[in-house]
Amino acid sequence: MTRSMLFFMARRPGRIQPDQNVEGSVSDNLKTALELALEKLEREAPERIQKLSEPQRKSITQTRKKYQAKIAEKQLGTEAEISKATRSGEFAQIEVLQNQLVEERKHLERALEAEIQQIRDGQND
Repeated sequence: MTRSMLFFMARRPGRIQPDQNVEGSVSDNLKTALELALEKLEREAPERIQKLSEPQRKSITQTRKKYQAKIAEKQLGTEAEISKATRSGEFAQIEVLQNQLVEERKHLERALEAEIQQIRDGQND
């Protein structure tokens, strides 16, 4: 098939072209699984959905960024220590460091969730 034939077939009348904006096209009607789940939850138990104010959303976003930075800082520091232990042949120390990192990460994630819950409860606007 030649190039001109392919071009002609792709541009046949009645076909929606990618650059066309057609109201109600299939892509506009598709919803993500998250959107569908939220709609179902809203229908079945509207009291369980907590609407957040804009300041709460911003505060939660800032809190998540703060804790992501803390976790990244701990991870980088621990990776440097693991690298040093690897070079010196202290393999037992590597496992200890890895376990410490896992525990510190869990601790920070719990602290993050607690702080987010405080924001949602309106105690930390």
